[in-house]
Amino acid sequence: MTNISVRHISDSFQNLWQVDDPRQGFNFAQEIYKPQGIIDEIIDWCKEELIGEWRWQIVNTANAYAPGRYIFYFDSDRDQCAFVLKWA
Repeated sequence: MTNISVRHISDSFQNLWQVDDPRQGFNFAQEIYKPQGIIDEIIDWCKEELIGEWRWQIVNTANAYAPGRYIFYFDSDRDQCAFVLKWA
């Protein structure tokens, strides 16, 4: 029978369930609030216009009563500036 320590199993499960931090590796962030139905247009714009790496996060989804809250992360200040001018 193999002797496995409880600590080793615990560490394995902690790594398994660890959530990736969306800010990791990004120097710039911009939070926006947008009504329902707009986020797809924003994502399409980002895919076409941004030159560096970027990522986005849903904080709260939009509904009929409240706008959605989203955070976009960028590698470059150029991309963040273009995003702010267009969407913020």
